[in-house]
Amino acid sequence: MVNYMERDGWSVHCLAEDARTPISPYVDVAGLPTLIRLMRYVGAADEEIEQVHADIRRWSRGSVYIALASGRKNLLRIRPPFNSGLV
Repeated sequence: MVNYMERDGWSVHCLAEDARTPISPYVDVAGLPTLIRLMRYVGAADEEIEQVHADIRRWSRGSVYIALASGRKNLLRIRPPFNSGLV
C-alpha cells in the first residue's frame, strides 16, 4: 500500500499488506506531477492513477494498493517488515 499526502509538499510512504506495518520511510516528492510519475514508475495502472487523483481532490491525501513492477521499489526505499521473516 502506498500512502501519499500533501504537507509542505508531497510525501509518500509504504505499508505492508496488513496496512499497518511501515516498510519504507517518508519520501519527499517535488510536486503532484512527480507523484503521478512515481506511481506510474512503480507499477500503478490507469485505474490506480484515477483513484490517486480522486483522493487528492477530496482529501489532499490517500492510499492505493499497487502491485510493484519488478525491480522498481528503489525509489520508495521499501524494505521488508522486520517480523515477516523475509530477507
